[in-house]
Amino acid sequence: MQFKSLFRLIFLIGLLLTSLHSMSQEISEILVYGQQEKIFSKVLNEERTILITLPKDYDSSEKKRYPVFYNLDGRTQFQHVVGTLGWLSGPARKMPQHIIVSIYNTKRFRDFSPSVPKNFKLLFPDNPPGGADNFTRFLSEELIPYIDKKFNTTGVRTLAGHSFGGLLALHVMLTQKDLFQAYIAMSPNVKYDNMELVERAAKTLKASDNLAAILFLSVGNEADLKPGYDKLVSILTAQAPKGLTWESQVYLDEDHMSIPSRTLHNAMMAISADFGWRIKPELGNKGIDAVKSHYQDLTKRFGYKIVPPEQEVNKIGYGLLQQKKLKEAIDVFVLNTQFHPESANAFDSLADGFEAIEKWSSAKEVMMSAVKLASKQKSPDLGYFEKHLQKVEEKMLAVNTLN
Repeated sequence: MQFKSLFRLIFLIGLLLTSLHSMSQEISEILVYGQQEKIFSKVLNEERTILITLPKDYDSSEKKRYPVFYNLDGRTQFQHVVGTLGWLSGPARKMPQHIIVSIYNTKRFRDFSPSVPKNFKLLFPDNPPGGADNFTRFLSEELIPYIDKKFNTTGVRTLAGHSFGGLLALHVMLTQKDLFQAYIAMSPNVKYDNMELVERAAKTLKASDNLAAILFLSVGNEADLKPGYDKLVSILTAQAPKGLTWESQVYLDEDHMSIPSRTLHNAMMAISADFGWRIKPELGNKGIDAVKSHYQDLTKRFGYKIVPPEQEVNKIGYGLLQQKKLKEAIDVFVLNTQFHPESANAFDSLADGFEAIEKWSSAKEVMMSAVKLASKQKSPDLGYFEKHLQKVEEKMLAVNTLN
């Protein structure tokens, strides 16, 4: 009897340990959002903590490069930023995957305030105002070079901030012409220092003949911020320089703390369209030549090569297939493999085009390329591509046998 009780106890302990081990493995997988790094800033004379989230397919190709999203509110908004960008670049397929860099704040008031108000009483000597220029130097001279050297980046950067972070984003846009290509200012604290930044924006934008950037502004039901915000919008309406694409959204059903999530989603959708990460329907309807011309213009505007998204070009190709415009469809699929030479899916689609005109040897050749790429990248879709190749080979054999 005692032996049975002891055996039962040992069995239950073993079961518990197994369950705990399984739970620990599951939890560790759920909580992996990114990697934490600490870098010492000579500019700020302090150690700074950053969280870096890499795209899911980051290790699949050494040639693939990614835009970078810099999140100024790293501690408070890390998870919702990673979640929103992950969804839009994953299941929603509205934008490319990003490297996300979230910066932990230390002295937020010091780092994000562009000026020192008159008659300001310094209550906290270790957190004085007016450090925005210094923090911008930290971004431009230390953090961005560090990220660009360590990771595969495209040179396209978005800077996003909320409240005082939004104020800093606007300050960087006005003072550093080429540091970022897109800015998101969520409920920016433009009332600070009697709207000093708003007054400065009027002079800076009027004097600027070109600013190749995208700006997305938002404000909620915030009576204290609205006067300065409205004045800034009126300045942008009258004086936005050539090349600056901007959008303002007022969300009356949001307050200061609820606005970031909604703003981020809408901002990234707008930025995605402006950068050409999505092909607008009216452009796609004009045909592939119009699409190519549009992306050549974007490349010239932003100063780096921008190509149409793979899935968007594929939509045009398959649309032409459905219309029985087979040659035009194949031309589009060929172009997509040139735009995205590392994509197994692009070659798989080209094989569909060759199959439609019964060019089985060509279909086999591009499917072999698809399988080779998928194998090299350890793609979860490798099995699908292998089956497609097998299907093409079988059809090719059947045709050769009949001949």
